[in-house]
Amino acid sequence: MIINPDIFLFPKPPALIIWNYKSHEQFEIDKNHTTRLIELLENLSAFDQTNKIDIALLDAKILLDTPFTPDVWQWDVLSKIFHIGTKDLALEDSADQHGVGSTLSFSMR
Repeated sequence: MIINPDIFLFPKPPALIIWNYKSHEQFEIDKNHTTRLIELLENLSAFDQTNKIDIALLDAKILLDTPFTPDVWQWDVLSKIFHIGTKDLALEDSADQHGVGSTLSFSMR
């Protein structure tokens, strides 16, 4: 189990936005999902297939259960996010008036 290396996070109170810049997907996660993601960041072996939050993170591909081949990238991370995150955008992926594309919210309360 690994945390997807193609995501970055930014706060948008009262939630946290997880943006997969490679697949152009955004997820708005609540406090419970954020807390669990931090727990898994600290200890990925704590992943629990019976935990609804863990499964939601896996289904959203925020967590990956398969190995990946790292991209060969010789510039800084910010340039990687920009170059990969802005290529192959479909018209329906265009940003709204606030600069954020559509989001998928999931919440297991």
